[in-house]
Parts: sequence; structure tokens; C-alpha cells
Amino acid sequence: MPGGVEDVREDTGLLTLTKSGIVRRLTRPRLWVLLGALLCFGAFSSMCWFFLVLWLRQRLSPAFPNSGYGQILEQWKAPSPKGPWLPTLPQELGGDIIPVPCHSHNDYWRPVPLYGALAVGYTSVEADIWLDSDTNRSSDLLVGHSRGALTPECTLSSLYITPLVQILDHQNEGQDAVAPRVGVYNLEPNATLVLLLDFKERGADLWELAHEQTEPLRQKGYLRHWNGTDLVPGPITIVASGEAAFDLVVSNTTYRDIFFDAPLEKLVVDDRYNWTNSYYASSSLARAVGTPWLGRLSTSQRSTVELQVQAARQRGLLARYWGTPSWPVSTRTAMWRTLVSLGVGVLNVDDLIPAGLWNWDWCVVAGVSLCG
Repeated sequence: MPGGVEDVREDTGLLTLTKSGIVRRLTRPRLWVLLGALLCFGAFSSMCWFFLVLWLRQRLSPAFPNSGYGQILEQWKAPSPKGPWLPTLPQELGGDIIPVPCHSHNDYWRPVPLYGALAVGYTSVEADIWLDSDTNRSSDLLVGHSRGALTPECTLSSLYITPLVQILDHQNEGQDAVAPRVGVYNLEPNATLVLLLDFKERGADLWELAHEQTEPLRQKGYLRHWNGTDLVPGPITIVASGEAAFDLVVSNTTYRDIFFDAPLEKLVVDDRYNWTNSYYASSSLARAVGTPWLGRLSTSQRSTVELQVQAARQRGLLARYWGTPSWPVSTRTAMWRTLVSLGVGVLNVDDLIPAGLWNWDWCVVAGVSLCG
């Protein structure tokens, strides 16, 4: 061999350099040892990361409010053909819940409609309503996102009206007949809960039936209403959205207890909407200000939001944007923070617990979503 150096000719591994600068090849056993060590290190690191995330979630997760609504979540049963399931209500129903200005979007999709939002402190819930195509049940308003998803058991009455009457009867037990009615939360008894009805069909038939279905709340004095001159507070505020007709909302010029969801982006050019006939002023974020670039509002878009929020406030309305980014979690949470800082009246939410209970500063830590 040249220079007296042994010429290694095995073609069994990766090239490497010795201290003398001569290139050698790793033998197959040494290669597998190296790969095995790398795999073990990777598995150990992944396991440590996994347990770190679990530990962070446990340490940073907010305590669930102590309330009777939370107890109901564990017992709840879906409505049956026999009617709605009504729980035995605990004495301290509202517990230590602090109400938050959040709207439970498509609330009927929750594992536990209504009670789930109340357990977190939400002040607004949403139900999409339809006429029943079965003439034998024509007095029922069905609740669901699409007509194909409707079932005869899930009605406005079974999911919302009857449970709300039970809750408010419990909260107002022993109250004087002429005393103001208290609401669903003990810590803020004067807070109103919005029941937003998203009308999925046009026409007077749906409007008239919605008015009929809310009568149990009306009879007991639970509805916030306008008496022709002033607003009279109440524990429940009904808001008509979607395909609801504004003309039907204002058809009664001396009394209203179903308020309109005004078009937010039109407030600057249309003066019909105000506190006597509307409650929310809403729009999809994209329609109102344009699609956010990478989930962030530009300076111009932020200015537009500020102007729209101000227009709503001047009319005594709460601004609401729907269709906000929902993923990734960092983008979703940043948009929540932006909208709140710009003064929106209520936050439209799909993720109940992260929005209502979490400290948003801890939702994403080191790139890991903890409150998704």
C-alpha cells in the first residue's frame, strides 16, 4: 500500500475522517448504534415535550366557575319526543360566575346547549330557527344549522324557552310580583341574557311563530322591551337576525320586545336603526372591513372598525363581528384581543372556554397551543 497505510475497501457505511485525515467508512454495526442513539434521544425529547405541555396546560388552565350550571352539565340529556329534559335546579344556580360579553355562536351545536354557555358566563346565545315542514307539528320552531340537520325533538321551546323559564322562575322565587325580575347570574342580577334568533327563512309566518313561541317569557315579565317611550330592562333580550325582516320588527309603534340585528356596515348611511328597534349591529368581518391579511387587521381596517363601533355606540347598539379567524390559535386569540381593544360590544365565539375563562396571554406558549 502507498505510504504504508492500510487501504480499507469495505463499502459498508458512511465516510468519515480520522485524526490523521484519512477517510474511513463506518461499519454497519457502528452506523446502527448511531442511528439507534439518535432515535432514542428523539423519543426521549418528544416525551419530555409532551409531558411539559401537559404540565403547562394543567398549571395554566383556569378554574371552572363554581355554579349550579356546571353541575347541570354532568346530568344533561337531550330533548326526547316526550319533551325537554329539565333538571332539578341547585339552590345556588348562578354561583360565582362573572358574566363576560361573549356570544355563543351556533350554541345548539354545543355538547350541552344553553347551560354550557351559562356555566362559562356568556351573555348571549344563538339559535337558528326554521318552520317545521310537517303540518302535524306546525306550531314548533325547529333549531339547526341546515334543514337537513333538523329533528322534531330539537325545538326552540325544548332547547331554550322552557329551560329559560325554569331558570328565571327559580332565580325570582319569592320576589314581589311588581319587583324587577333578576337574571341568570347571581353576581350581576341585572345583566340581560341575549337570545339571538337567526331566522333561516323569510316571511311573516316564521316571525309570527317566533313571537308565539317566546310568549312564556313575555307573560312572566322576563323580556326586555320598549314601551313606546323608554326601554324597560329585563333578564332576557330577544334579537332577530338572519332573514328576519326589519319592517316586521318595527310594525308595532308602541311596544317591542323582539329587537333587530342591524347591519353594522350600513349604519353610517342608514339612520333607521337605533336603540328603540335594534340591539346588536352585526356584520361578517370580511364584508365590513375586508379579509384580514394573515389574520391581522391593517391600519386602514382598524380605522374602519373604530368608525363602525363608534356608529353603533352613537345609536345605543352593540357592535358584533362574525366570521373571524378561528385557526391557528395564535391568530384567533390575537383577533379577539384586537376587536376588544377597538371596543366591540360583544365577541362572537366558537370556542367557549378559551374565550370566556383563559388568560389569552397564556393561550400559546413557545409555539404550543394550550387553550385550543
